[in-house]
Amino acid sequence: MTREMLSILAGWVLTAISFTAPPASHAADQGNVEQGLMKMERDWCSASVKGDTATIGAILADDFTDVWLTGEVVNKVQVLADVKTEKGAVCNIDLMQIRVYGDAAVVVGRTTWMSGAGSGQYRYTDIYVRRGGRWACVASQATNIKK
Repeated sequence: MTREMLSILAGWVLTAISFTAPPASHAADQGNVEQGLMKMERDWCSASVKGDTATIGAILADDFTDVWLTGEVVNKVQVLADVKTEKGAVCNIDLMQIRVYGDAAVVVGRTTWMSGAGSGQYRYTDIYVRRGGRWACVASQATNIKK
């Protein structure tokens, strides 16, 4: 390979790296977003135990959609009404994984829920969207973990 060819190849490699490697500030921003979403998830869980519809209402987008374990599809108003009547005794979240895609994020986790109506472990997926600089959950679905 000639010196000129090596120079051209090195230029291509550097150009490719500059387009694919996120800047350091991007990684820090991503970490901040992930931490913020983890906090929202935990706040939602805690608010569910307390019947705190104000906190949950602030987390859910107005066009929120939830697919319940029964397969029923409900909206934000229905979820908040359910929170008022079905307070839990325990809500714990673990095994949370978050993927951020620009102004959208996917949270997958496991929750343990105990209430008067029953208890169990569930794997869930929550979809968040950033609108006007604020993250809100637009969709959720949970699946019962069979033992």
